[in-house]
Amino acid sequence: MSEELRIVWALFDSETATVAKALPECEVYSFGKGSGTEHIDLDLSNFETAKIELDNYPKPDVIFASPPCESWVDVSKGSKGRFTQEKGYNLFWKEKWIAFDFLPKFKKTRLNGIATALTTAAIIEHYKPKFWAIENGKTSWIFDYIEEFSNLTNTNGGGYGICVIITLMALMF
Repeated sequence: MSEELRIVWALFDSETATVAKALPECEVYSFGKGSGTEHIDLDLSNFETAKIELDNYPKPDVIFASPPCESWVDVSKGSKGRFTQEKGYNLFWKEKWIAFDFLPKFKKTRLNGIATALTTAAIIEHYKPKFWAIENGKTSWIFDYIEEFSNLTNTNGGGYGICVIITLMALMF
């Protein structure tokens, strides 16, 4: 393992601390909310409040993030690309796409998805790790959303996280 890639932050790795188990030679900090016991309990839906806690840890060389996918995958978002205005194609929105005008039963999930996506981007932008990867489904809209509504670039519109993780893990060993 390269000494240059020693500190790893695993965002949303709160159930089983999988990243720490996969990289035992690294100093891994797993952050998130969940029922697991091997993580640092931290709400990652607001950058300003998360930053207060994150500042207590060594600056990361690598950030792996796996934000909630429920807001972004085809099953939840519907079958049309982008934020469609067509009736019935997007399960989160009402008849026409109007920002933050969600169907009531999806509002909390959708707002959490937006908040965690933007917080993930803000953490990466602020702490500037040498490498970072966001994992989400290949058809996930999270990558488009982050590129459109944050300053983070180079998310490559879907599937990026998986490719980067495999490449990054190869570089680390």
